[in-house]
Amino acid sequence: MIRKIVLAAFFSVLLMTSIRQAKASVDVDVNLFYGQLAPYGNWETVPSFGVVWHPTEVAVGWRPYSVGHWVWTDAGWTWVSYEPWGWAAYHYGRWYYDPGYGWLWVPGSVWGPAWVSWYYGPEYVGWVPLAPVASLEISPRFCVFVSFGSFLSGNIERVAIDRDRNITIIHHVEHFNNIRIANRRVFNGGPGLARVERMTGRKVTRVSLVERNLNQRQIRHLGSRVNDLRGRSLYVYRPSVRAVKGRETPLVRSEAERGTVSAENKRFVYRHSAHVSPVERRSTVRQSAGSALRHNVRSTPYRSFSRQPANFVQRVPQAPVMRSAPRQGGNPHPAPQARSAPGPRQQGHPGDDKHRQDR
Repeated sequence: MIRKIVLAAFFSVLLMTSIRQAKASVDVDVNLFYGQLAPYGNWETVPSFGVVWHPTEVAVGWRPYSVGHWVWTDAGWTWVSYEPWGWAAYHYGRWYYDPGYGWLWVPGSVWGPAWVSWYYGPEYVGWVPLAPVASLEISPRFCVFVSFGSFLSGNIERVAIDRDRNITIIHHVEHFNNIRIANRRVFNGGPGLARVERMTGRKVTRVSLVERNLNQRQIRHLGSRVNDLRGRSLYVYRPSVRAVKGRETPLVRSEAERGTVSAENKRFVYRHSAHVSPVERRSTVRQSAGSALRHNVRSTPYRSFSRQPANFVQRVPQAPVMRSAPRQGGNPHPAPQARSAPGPRQQGHPGDDKHRQDR
């Protein structure tokens, strides 16, 4: 009798534990991304991948996985972002670069510590987002490179090497894809711990992943602290995401609007980016996302590649060359003539004397 009571108590505890774990395993649909990312960018529909998102609150020359830092966790190298939407766009889905729109994020359903491939050699380490499909490889010119000694920096944006040097660095590094997936659990290998510790001269801190449950209001309120690093624990929000069939397409522009945005972005990228210094390229054109939320105002249409930063220096166009033409009807303001050596005064229109004095 006593044995039956003990067994019953044991199974009761086991059942309650299972119920708690079931409650802790959050199950959401992909629509969560649409509402939470809308204040920070726009959703578009593209032929290849359907509904995609591109951020508008980023700097000129921005690249994914550049505003934040790396920590070593149970899942390997894990990206800790300082951007309020980083909990989603760096841990679910993939990125790719479109010449018209810029960087686009394709939503996904599997959580990962960071969806990147790696480049590293004797002096440098870099990473680039994994594309949505294997056939679409992202050029190494979009890599975020740092010197190996700066890899553990608390802010990669401050130590990242200017992208113009990628074309040289790429010849001194090797390409690695160290992502491993087993039972929907993703591990990001990246550079080995021993090598990182040797190159940085620092001991790598092992960080434990702790899952947290949040509602939509909490996600919006926490922003960049949705995934929160506290000492040796990284509290992460990584719900199980399921696809929704037949969902409505959110915030999709008309074909004419998309064409206009694409044309403007292309003009800016190819005509102006070459004239921006490295300092200006990193200067922010962010709008205050917090202000938009406080006033319940949606973000402005996508212009991250067509808006200019506050200190953007434009080329001043040269004045057009004025050519002399036959005067008709006694024009009192003839075209200016080139200066000549002193000599006999030339006869002309009475207004010429005043014009010469004004010059």
